[in-house]
Amino acid sequence: MNVELYPMEPNILPQAQIALLNNPDAEKAYIDQIRERVEELLQNDPGLLFSHLYRLDISEKKLNHILQTIPSMDVPQAFALEIWHRQKERLKNKMETPVKRLSEDWDY
Repeated sequence: MNVELYPMEPNILPQAQIALLNNPDAEKAYIDQIRERVEELLQNDPGLLFSHLYRLDISEKKLNHILQTIPSMDVPQAFALEIWHRQKERLKNKMETPVKRLSEDWDY
């Protein structure tokens, strides 16, 4: 099944995002997209990749485990899966944690 992917919109309700992320076809397609970008960054700018991984709050322990135990040709897939799982976790946390608006004028 071919799944057409769209960038995740921040204004979509988190519940809708979770439903999309739990679709196996969409999930595989997104992971493939992430893996392709990880491969590109590993080849061309590993520093930027690790900067992104840090900003995504993927633990150094997980990254070291991947780098030490996974064959090098499988590292992009392992990193893509970690990124995917972290983003799903982040969305679930956003959905479960109510945030009080600072002001009616603020749009976030």
